Amino acid sequence: MREAMLKLLYTIPTPFYDARYTPESQHEISILLELAKQNKVELLLLESLDKTMSLPFSFKKRLMELRKKRTEMAITSYRIIDLLEKLGYKAATFKTWTPFPAVPNDTDVVILDDIDVKEFKLLVQELANKHSYQIFDAIPYAVSIHDQRCSKHLNPKIKDPCDVDLYFEIAANRIIYLNKRLLERHLRDVSIDHEVIQLYMLSNEHELLTQLIHCFLPEQIFLLYHYYIFLYFLDKINLQYFLETAKKAHANYIIVFPLSITLDILNIMRSHGRSNGIHKVLVDEFLNKGYYRFKIQEIVLTIMDKARKESLFRKSLMIQFASLINIKNFHHVISQIMTRRTRITY
Repeated sequence: MREAMLKLLYTIPTPFYDARYTPESQHEISILLELAKQNKVELLLLESLDKTMSLPFSFKKRLMELRKKRTEMAITSYRIIDLLEKLGYKAATFKTWTPFPAVPNDTDVVILDDIDVKEFKLLVQELANKHSYQIFDAIPYAVSIHDQRCSKHLNPKIKDPCDVDLYFEIAANRIIYLNKRLLERHLRDVSIDHEVIQLYMLSNEHELLTQLIHCFLPEQIFLLYHYYIFLYFLDKINLQYFLETAKKAHANYIIVFPLSITLDILNIMRSHGRSNGIHKVLVDEFLNKGYYRFKIQEIVLTIMDKARKESLFRKSLMIQFASLINIKNFHHVISQIMTRRTRITY
C-alpha cells in the first residue's frame, strides 16, 4: 500500500511540487485510480494524467463521466442558492467545492441566517410544494432534498447529482460541531464545461476550517482529499485570519492532527519518500493503510476540550446524549459510530 500511495502522490502535482511519476501501464493506472477513488481524488488524478499522457479510452470515458457529474452538481448548487436568495435567505455551499477538480459526495448548503426549526420546516415545505423539490430524508438540523427539475429520484438511498443536503445548523445528527455565526460567504467562480458560474461559498479560510473539523469529528478519517484541500488552500488563505477563526471556533486542538499529517506528507514529498517528520507514526499509518483513522482518545480529548469552551457545542452534545433514551435513536447513533470506526472512506 505504501508504494502505491507514494506513486499516487508523485503522480498528482500540487502548488508546492510538480508531478514526478507517470504510470507505466493500464493496469497501474487502474490500481492508482482505485486508490484515488477511495481517497476521493479520482477526478484530480484523471485530470492530472490527461495533461501528461494520452489516456486509454476507458479512463477518458470515466473522466468525462466525472466532469459531467461535477457540472450537474454545480448547476444544482446554483439553483438552490439562487432560489433561497429569492426567498430572502442568505445561504452558501460548504464542504462541497474544492480549489482542485473533485466530485463531492453531495451538495451541502447551509442557511446562514438565524432561523429556528419551525421556520426551517415551513421553508422546506415551500420548496416541496412550490418549487419542485422532493423531500426524502430529514435529520434534526438538516433535510435531504432532490431537485426534480433535473430528474425524478428513483432511489433515495443512492446519492444523486441533483440531491442537496440543506442545513440550518452545521451539525452531525444533533451535535452542532461548528457555529455558523462565525462564518462568512463569498461569491466564487466555478469552472464547468469551459464556462464559469458564480456560487456563494464560504470564504477560503472558513471552508478550510470546515473541511478539517468535518474530517476529524463527524467522519473521523483523514484521506488524500484533505491533504490536497489544505495544500491548494494554503496559498489562497490569510493564515493569521484562519488561525484566529479556528480559535474562535474552539478548534485549535481539532486542526492539529490533520494539519500535522499534511505538513509531514509534504515534507516526505520534498525529501523523496523519506519519513522523518515530527508525527512519523501518524504519517506511516496513513501511507501504509491508505487513510488515517483518528484514534478514540484523540476524539474524546477534542470533544472534552471543545465542550468545556463552547456553550453551543456543549448544549447540543447534551441534547444528543438525552436523545439516546429513545431506543431507535440509540441504535441509529451506535450504528453510525460503528460505521465510522470501520470504513476506509466516506
